[in-house]
Amino acid sequence: MVTHRSKWIILSTVLLLGVIPLWSEQQIRVIMDTALFGMRIDEETWSLFSTGSGELDLQSRGNRNVRARLSLTASLGQEVGTDEGTSSLTGRETATFGIHYAYVKVRIPLAERYAVRLSMGKNALTWGVGSLFNAGNIAFNPTATQGASLLAVEGPVREDTAWYASLYLPLGTYAFLEPVALVALAPASEAPLFPTPEETSLGARLHTKAGPLLLEAAYLHDGREARHVGALTLQGNLGADLYLSVSSSLPGETDDILSSLKEGLIISTGAFWLNPIEVGEGLSLRIEALVIPDASWEEGTAGDLSDYGIHLYHELSLAPSDRLTLLFRGLLSPIDLSGVGIAGLDWNLDQGLHLYSFFSLQVGEETDLYSPSHPGGIALAGGVRYTF
Repeated sequence: MVTHRSKWIILSTVLLLGVIPLWSEQQIRVIMDTALFGMRIDEETWSLFSTGSGELDLQSRGNRNVRARLSLTASLGQEVGTDEGTSSLTGRETATFGIHYAYVKVRIPLAERYAVRLSMGKNALTWGVGSLFNAGNIAFNPTATQGASLLAVEGPVREDTAWYASLYLPLGTYAFLEPVALVALAPASEAPLFPTPEETSLGARLHTKAGPLLLEAAYLHDGREARHVGALTLQGNLGADLYLSVSSSLPGETDDILSSLKEGLIISTGAFWLNPIEVGEGLSLRIEALVIPDASWEEGTAGDLSDYGIHLYHELSLAPSDRLTLLFRGLLSPIDLSGVGIAGLDWNLDQGLHLYSFFSLQVGEETDLYSPSHPGGIALAGGVRYTF
């Protein structure tokens, strides 16, 4: 549903994008995606349904000092309800509309060789390093796959966006300081419409290089949760890109600092190899681990990732030609020895026209984090995506 607030944001950004072309170029891109899904609901029931989505992406180009982007999304799907605690498809059609990007970036020269960059609006905000698990990404939930798309072929698995204002202050080669103010948004159904100033989150990250390592220290005061969050990320290369992030948090008022830091401790680490074979061909491999020391290390009934102390993720991408991409992704829960594997194929049939398919299978017992008996434990999909 498009709220009054969203309407004002869309109108303001469209007007801004209408002015910017007076001194810059503009790029318009439309993406249409339709897919047919088959999903196992329970032992006797399968569901076959289709989805459709579209994106209108407007970007200003050609001016090095001003950049703007507006991306409007719409999707048609099927409502998911619950029947005795079990998710199921109700068969009712749903329509959702959203704004994925709506921002303006301005480069402001302050001296002959020094300029800062101001960014305002809804844009991607990724701190730390990691594809799926990223403890350094303290502006979002680094312990869960919320917002992740394991079926994504183009672009990253996670592309979290938020409403914020930030400054980019260069401090030298590979070094910068980025203060940020994240705007808290209340659900449209709740009143008051505008959150209080205390709910705004304020923070900054310092990125620099120390010898062969890239270092990043970040701090965020989470206004909505009333807590202080800090993170440290290290990144280097030993034939592969290696990275490690550690974060923790403190409630706004606490006397037991050590216990609070232990409860909020999150560690993520990973490695990424990129080995081009020939022009238009390539092979990449990524492995990642997420460790939550204060979570359970014994097998039980897990509801989501945050319930267990360790999780593993891997991703293998193989492009035997510039038109064909094969993907193999998987999540493993070492504590209850369950997992999910996804095999995908993307075929660039013509310029902008892609055919794709996926098969997903969960392995484990009924009470495990992953199990073929869960709704969606076995699923397959085929679709067409066209960009013009």
